[in-house]
Amino acid sequence: MNHQDNLFKEFESVSAEAWLAKITVDLKGKDPNALNHEVGEHLILSPFHHADTMAKAVGPIVRASEGNEWLIGESFTLKENLKSTNQSILHALENGVQAIKITIDRALNARDLAALFNRIEPAYIHIHFKISESIDPIPVLSEFVEVLSTKKGDKNKFFGSIDVVETHYQKLEKWTTAHLPNFKTWCINGSLGDPIDQLTGMIREGVEGLTKSEDIAIADQMVFNVKIGTDFFLEIARLRALRIVWANVLKSYGLKPTIFPTITVEFDPGSQTDDPNQNMIKATTMAMSAAIGGADLLVVLPADPKEEDATGFYRRIARNVQHILKMESFLDRVSDIAGGSYYIETLTTKIGEAVWKNLSV
Repeated sequence: MNHQDNLFKEFESVSAEAWLAKITVDLKGKDPNALNHEVGEHLILSPFHHADTMAKAVGPIVRASEGNEWLIGESFTLKENLKSTNQSILHALENGVQAIKITIDRALNARDLAALFNRIEPAYIHIHFKISESIDPIPVLSEFVEVLSTKKGDKNKFFGSIDVVETHYQKLEKWTTAHLPNFKTWCINGSLGDPIDQLTGMIREGVEGLTKSEDIAIADQMVFNVKIGTDFFLEIARLRALRIVWANVLKSYGLKPTIFPTITVEFDPGSQTDDPNQNMIKATTMAMSAAIGGADLLVVLPADPKEEDATGFYRRIARNVQHILKMESFLDRVSDIAGGSYYIETLTTKIGEAVWKNLSV
């Protein structure tokens, strides 16, 4: 058989009405609508979906990356001994991490940053800083730029983001353009909750930023930091809806919808239990939903957050979950994997429509 043959031509198509009639018979007269369920706090969705009842597919949802590529990330906090933090980062990079997220909770000088990035070549990875509110970011980042001057590659090959509080943002934006041109500085953080409320809040913050900015090119600086939970299909649809609604926001401002935001995904800590074995199982499905939904960077929580050793078992498992999804499941090779799924397309559309309606109020 030729691989291009239509395998479905042997089967007679069945309408949505016929399927519903069969379902009603199987339910012995019970109304199929009784099986509808709530999604978040605002949506009621049927478990039955068919090509006849599905809204027109919006896909494929395109991104800046080829296929469905995402960066394998890992988060780090500064230890008192920065050499120890450096060793932890090096271990992660040697075992397949492509992006590091570092929380800066204290002022660092040139010597500190040299120790932190010893033997690390930023030209080959992505670096994402989250800088505490009490820290003035520019002095720290100025020292970081000095450290970069000792590394391989030029500043146009260094990529990442800088997450700071709004009070620091204005001066940081202009400084970064001059000194770290490929570091994005407009980071919008969303906490886990009802998907419509979460996305409405994040996108509304983005709209306010576009409105206030003197330079509409600020859209190029966008990073959405999304926390996800354990609802597999909902998280896929949440991420897809975020891209669609933001593209429509850009169009409404006369910008090209191909100015793609960076979407970084982390697990919500509240999704974790005290049982590491449960958390390892959850990690697989949560990572899958993030990858299928179109995350650009994914950080999987270690199954036991109390494990302080960054070279330990649970950190290794967290990394390997993503390696398996790429190298064995090939989830990074197909654009918009969920595109065409009746259920996910419908859920994506309903979330997107509800968010857009909220933005219009």
